[in-house]
Formats: sequence, structure tokens, C-alpha cells
Amino acid sequence: MKHIFLILISSSICFAQNKDLQNIEVSIVSEIPFTYMNDDLLKFKASYEVQQWSMEILKSVLKKIKSEPLSSDPFLVKVIIYNEKKNRFIEVPIEVKEEFVNAFKTENGFKKKYYKFASSLYEWIIRSI
Repeated sequence: MKHIFLILISSSICFAQNKDLQNIEVSIVSEIPFTYMNDDLLKFKASYEVQQWSMEILKSVLKKIKSEPLSSDPFLVKVIIYNEKKNRFIEVPIEVKEEFVNAFKTENGFKKKYYKFASSLYEWIIRSI
């Protein structure tokens, strides 16, 4: 009985470690989230930068999906935004759901899911910062 219990515990630990390996991290250096947005020019600059971040995150997601063609599990993208001195940061978790993983692997619904993912990603980051 002890052996079965030890096998179950060790397999769950191994499974938990494999789940962590599926996450990816994207680091960004920017002063935008740490600046008070009191005028329209700063708001426009923030909007433009977040669009650029969204595309960079999307590229990372597509690269990960292509590198693991057999996996269709959802995974987490951890976006860490640092200021220039790297003494402050904001961490934004983004879940890449199974529907996006499957659409990005095949041509079936790729364009529709691409736009949906990019726009929801943009909105999520804007709300988070």
C-alpha cells in the first residue's frame, strides 16, 4: 500500500512539473504602465505600445504551438512588464485556451480566431495595466 501511495505522489509531482513547462514567459521593458495617463498623447502611446506587445505575445504563442505539434492543451503566457530600472514590474497572466491552440494548429478558423485572440489580448492587457 505504501508503494502505491508513493507512486501516486511521485507521478503527481512529475505531472505538476510538466504543467509548469508548458507555460511561457514574455518580458517587456516599458515605462507606460508606471506613468500617470493624464493626457491624450500618453493614452495614444500606451494604446500603440500595447498593440505591439499583443503582436509579440501572439508570435510567441504561435512559435510555442509550432514547436509542440502533438499538444493541444491550453497553456499560460506570463507577461512581465518592467520599468527601465527593472525595480518595478507588473505581471499579467494570459490563458491560451484550447480553442485557440486548435485553431492555430490548423487552417480551420485560423483567421477568425487570430483576430479574436489578438483583440481580447489587447483588451486584457489594457485593463490589467
